[in-house]
Amino acid sequence: MPGAQIIRCISKKAGDRGGGLYISDCGNAGTDQGARGSGRARARLEIVRNASPSEQHSLLIDNEHALGVARFLRDDPALRLDYTSNVTGVDWPDTVVKETTKTKQVIDGIERDIEQVIERKMPGYLEVVHHLYSMELKHGPVILRLRTTNRA
Repeated sequence: MPGAQIIRCISKKAGDRGGGLYISDCGNAGTDQGARGSGRARARLEIVRNASPSEQHSLLIDNEHALGVARFLRDDPALRLDYTSNVTGVDWPDTVVKETTKTKQVIDGIERDIEQVIERKMPGYLEVVHHLYSMELKHGPVILRLRTTNRA
């Protein structure tokens, strides 16, 4: 059952009377899927940071383990995330990232600084965003994200 890593990621805000939860830096090592040596796979968890004033960070979960992670979030006595407030689909288009590098090259026997612009195409993807709350324990949201590997 996925768990130990998620519990390290999700905890109550200190001094928050509203039952808020927050996502802290749990690393991207994945979740425990059972005893060591059990041969079971580990779910990949990645924190997606939100620099807005709300600072509602989210967890990006690999699709293969999404059902197991969701069941854990619902069934764990410390979390009991039993209510989905929002489910949103986001279509992230392809983007082009331009990187400028400066190099020194000898042209006609003279060393010159040359700027080179390299363009990298970042493929787009589809994403589903879930906002989970606990009605029983009155806390949340925990925001989960699932992505496709491409839009094709």
